[in-house]
Amino acid sequence: MLVVFISSVVNAQIKVTGDGNIGINTTQPAFKLDINSMDTRSYYSGRNALHFNHFGLDPRLCSDDKIVFYRTDGTGLAKIESQFCLHPADRSTMENIVSLQNKGLATISRLQGFSFNFKNDKLKMKESGFFAQDVESIIPEAVFTTDSTKSKSLNYNSIIPYLVEAIKEQQLQIEELSNMVKYFQKVLNSNNQLSESQPIKEAPILPEKARLEQNIPNPFSNETKINCFIPSAAHSSYLYHYDVNGMPLQQFHITGKGDQVVNIDGTNRIPGIYFYSLIIDGQKVDTRKMILSK
Repeated sequence: MLVVFISSVVNAQIKVTGDGNIGINTTQPAFKLDINSMDTRSYYSGRNALHFNHFGLDPRLCSDDKIVFYRTDGTGLAKIESQFCLHPADRSTMENIVSLQNKGLATISRLQGFSFNFKNDKLKMKESGFFAQDVESIIPEAVFTTDSTKSKSLNYNSIIPYLVEAIKEQQLQIEELSNMVKYFQKVLNSNNQLSESQPIKEAPILPEKARLEQNIPNPFSNETKINCFIPSAAHSSYLYHYDVNGMPLQQFHITGKGDQVVNIDGTNRIPGIYFYSLIIDGQKVDTRKMILSK
């Protein structure tokens, strides 16, 4: 009798463990489906090329850094379509928080938009956006550089907060201009009357020319001074200080003649635009604008 023993070792292509894990190209699958390969493919032969049904649970594609979707022909990145994308935004998970208030308009005004198409796009579809190299010096947190190719990408969501702050800053400017227009309309409609207690009326031209100068410094944060000249023939001289809506804030009775100085204290006032006028014998000499900043 001739007995022949043949022994061979064959690497398992599919491995099923006792706990139900299935491994492809691995003998020790650690997951329900564990594929050890650089290339995998889900062939489109029906309604869904790759379908995950987690019954309302949290399906996850996990990666140590990022997940990249390439075109099958290797010419570039593939497009991703979804109903919407969620981004982590819970304040409790964040640190080193810095407000972007008053930084929006100055930042956004430096950006320049372009229309273009990608070189590897066979359809030459027209798109619009920014160049990452331009944005990097303005909003660096929005730019990412691929280690292998050194090509740059943009996270457009990082630009949105600057846009919001820019709109808020523009709205403040619009409101200030609107209030200025309302004020001047009010002055014209009231025939240049600043207050009922001191009505403005036409007065003879004084022998010496009255003068109201711009406050110094302007803008100011705490205190500013206003220089004016009161003719010797003047009988009554007042300097009125009021807000952008035309509401009187202070009234200064100037008793001296010649060069005079009136000090304005802005310590307890809200930053913004204010006005002041010089009234001599019921005649408005001049009106000027001052800016209070903190």
